[in-house]
Amino acid sequence: MKFLVCLLICLSVSLVSGYLGVDVSTAVSVSQFQCINGDFAIMRCFYDNQGDPNCAQNHQNALQAGYFATGAMFIPCFNDTCPSPAVQVKNFEQFRDANHLTFNHYWIVVSEDWPNSQSTSQAAYKQIVDAMNNLQYDFGTFANRTTWMNVMGNGFQYGKNFPLWYSHDNSGETFTDYSPFGGWKEASLKQYHYSAYTCGINCNLDYLPSPVSTSPEVGSSGSPMATDHPHPSATSGASN
Repeated sequence: MKFLVCLLICLSVSLVSGYLGVDVSTAVSVSQFQCINGDFAIMRCFYDNQGDPNCAQNHQNALQAGYFATGAMFIPCFNDTCPSPAVQVKNFEQFRDANHLTFNHYWIVVSEDWPNSQSTSQAAYKQIVDAMNNLQYDFGTFANRTTWMNVMGNGFQYGKNFPLWYSHDNSGETFTDYSPFGGWKEASLKQYHYSAYTCGINCNLDYLPSPVSTSPEVGSSGSPMATDHPHPSATSGASN
């Protein structure tokens, strides 16, 4: 009997030790979000210097499905027709306001699509960080170690005071694999599985290890995806 009680306690601790979510770049219905059964959702909301046409509806559908928090991905463009990164942030702000969108967190996506020149990428990143900081966004950076090294260089640490969402495919719901880069001694959020096909959609699976903050003081010093109204069943997870 004592063993059974101990086992149940251990299982309870394990279940509440983290939160599972998805990030998406396509349209997702309320029923699909419910099928995934995650705790939070991050959606692509800006790319090619324009708002993603699925962003507003995905945001609404995730909340309607009972997800406790939502995040927005900001993907800057760098071709000849794209304005400066700072202007792109302003354009995103206009898109956000026009659609009456408010997210718990905003993520600057750093990928191999950034300029080949590290100095050019560093200057662009600084513009975006400064612009979002001026707008008082609760924001952070999405990147993996290899991409950051290639695009920015490990010595570049401009965004280290803001949360990091890192990616490592097929690595599980744990941070034991994290290796510091870019000045981030630790990460806040993890994308642990790419291109999972589940509930009729392609998505990526994410893991948030820290309990959801109930403090109103969220942002660069708070937990990413924090909310004043935690999901009542925050032990549920995304299924694959």
